Amino acid sequence: MRSVYVSFSKVNDVKRFIEKISPLDGDFDLIDGMYVIDAKSLMGILAMDLTKPIELRIQKDNDNVMQAISDFVVDLEDGNGRSK
Repeated sequence: MRSVYVSFSKVNDVKRFIEKISPLDGDFDLIDGMYVIDAKSLMGILAMDLTKPIELRIQKDNDNVMQAISDFVVDLEDGNGRSK
């Protein structure tokens, strides 16, 4: 299992994220406080607070997953919470 943070600046980013993650094997959860949402659910993601980075928990990590979501992964240590 691996956790990274993802960020979406507009609704189209959410749609692109789902298009990239949906064909991948495994379970992907977005965690915001006490809420856990299926990361393949458009309605679930749109119900979250998209103004800040969201933790993505990847149950079955591999290079294909990280490559597919690289546009959305953020580096929280750079101070701006934007993509690397």
